[in-house]
Amino acid sequence: MNNNSSNSVSNPKANTDVTKVIANILGEDYQTYQINDTYLNAYNDKQSIIVSQKDGEVKTIQDLIDNDNQEKFKKILQSEVSRKYPKFIADVINKGEGQDKYTFNQDGILVEFLDYTITPAINESLSIILSCKNIQNLLDTNCQVTDKDDYNQPKLDANRPAIALTFDDGPNGNTKTVVQALLDNKAKATFFMLGQNMYSYRSTVKLVYDSGLEVGSHTYSHKYLTKITDEERKNEVENTNRIFNEITGDTIKLIRAPYGESTKDIRNAIGLPFIQWSVDTLDWQLRDAQKVADYVINNVQDGDIILLHDIHATSAEAVGIFLPELYAKGYQVTSVSELAKLKGIDLEKGNLYRTLKK
Repeated sequence: MNNNSSNSVSNPKANTDVTKVIANILGEDYQTYQINDTYLNAYNDKQSIIVSQKDGEVKTIQDLIDNDNQEKFKKILQSEVSRKYPKFIADVINKGEGQDKYTFNQDGILVEFLDYTITPAINESLSIILSCKNIQNLLDTNCQVTDKDDYNQPKLDANRPAIALTFDDGPNGNTKTVVQALLDNKAKATFFMLGQNMYSYRSTVKLVYDSGLEVGSHTYSHKYLTKITDEERKNEVENTNRIFNEITGDTIKLIRAPYGESTKDIRNAIGLPFIQWSVDTLDWQLRDAQKVADYVINNVQDGDIILLHDIHATSAEAVGIFLPELYAKGYQVTSVSELAKLKGIDLEKGNLYRTLKK
């Protein structure tokens, strides 16, 4: 298969009538991609057409799909859009009220969404890749098959700003609301949970963990680590980890000291990275979802660690408000460990981290 620039048809046997058909629709400046011996894909920045190399007949992607498969194709397309983009974007695209441009390439079919109005406004091109592996049986023509199926999986980009979102004092009845907001917006977070609450909300701990979100320790009962004995500190940490392991089979790798109070000796004795914060939303004091959301939107910077509390319903509601706005501003919202990895920072045991800036 060839991918030629300019206005030359990639099949050397194609007659001049095919070239004229393409030029009449796309003008003189276009590129071509030979799908197979039957069809040629010609395209420019605004438009893409499929042309029969035998008779010059112009087709659309829908023309290559049997009527019985149209709905299946639509569902696959919508599924890939939802896999890549936050809900507030996917919902608009999946209504299908804009212009979709389909272009064949070596990976499958590039689908570009050209004239959709997204609120809040984003500054990026919207597109997905339909892997031929997933749609080959829906087309009445050959499509180059690849083994890749992760084209539309969101990935962190080191060239874009990113922050870590953290929640303290849960889990409780509001935690599921936070989890859903994170999933809807393709975001992640770290939940610093209390062991005594983990025990009471075992299914919620499992939900957080199974959703690919991070769980850290906030000790068992939120006591000042600086005001209790060594044995009490040990129990606060070990009991929390034991409960988490019983629920998930995994171990806790991060800790946040209650009230942010610790010493170097305490941190070394516990032997985990201690995570502080660089942006305190004061959500416990504001108790207003919009005010909390506005504070986050107006105060975050690349590499920040944001402190919130999922025990407050207003804080849980705020997450669904500020995440789309942060996405529109170009921010990636993730967990502490993933942000550290993105920034090339090794979280060392016994160290205290207030921010994860390069």
